[in-house]
Amino acid sequence: MFVRIATKAAPAIAAVALLAAGCGDGGTEDSAGTAEPGDPAAGQQLYADYCGACHGRDFEGSIQGPSHLDEHFAPGTTSDEDYRRAIRNGTDGSAFDFGRMPAITSLDDQQVEDVIAYIRSVQEERGFDDS
Repeated sequence: MFVRIATKAAPAIAAVALLAAGCGDGGTEDSAGTAEPGDPAAGQQLYADYCGACHGRDFEGSIQGPSHLDEHFAPGTTSDEDYRRAIRNGTDGSAFDFGRMPAITSLDDQQVEDVIAYIRSVQEERGFDDS
């Protein structure tokens, strides 16, 4: 009798286990991890140090990288998670003709959030180029 109940219950137990596995740390949460919301003031110097040489300290871009005021980087097009992945992993350069962007591995999670907050604050203040 016990074997029959256990056999019939096995698929339900497996389904519950699969659902539970999708929760918590292994779920679909973004990679911000335990970082606090970003601080634009802290991100300003980090942006200048790590991003400005290619993307322009003035956000206007350069011969090495696109402007973060290009519509491609608007929040509805490029999410904060997209920024996290680009910073952590680099990019293949397929979106623009500037070549590959290297990963910036020296920033911790909080610093990444600060850089993104700074980018978003400047975008909100200045708007986007529609060219």
